[in-house]
Amino acid sequence: MTDERNTLKCIFGRSFDDLQLRNKLSQLCATYLGGIWTTVPSEQIRIATQRGGSNNKILMVELPDEMKFEYNKSLHKVILRIYENLNENNELPEGIITAVLSESK
Repeated sequence: MTDERNTLKCIFGRSFDDLQLRNKLSQLCATYLGGIWTTVPSEQIRIATQRGGSNNKILMVELPDEMKFEYNKSLHKVILRIYENLNENNELPEGIITAVLSESK
């Protein structure tokens, strides 16, 4: 049985200062963008809500200022769109999340 507190739906419903949400966003960026995103601590990324989409959560995830100049070849700011349409298991399709994030490579 799945622990309800660890489902993607539950994780992405948390506040931006929640460590589990930050860790998940950091992990997604590190996995699909590579570069500096594999080294930046999740506590240092900046997260902001972007407006738009009736059933989507759109987040801007950004490197801290002091790391932007060290890694000029890495993306400094990315948009992460979380599709909030649930499947029959009430779970967000992680494949969709990662596919959208990987398109920016």
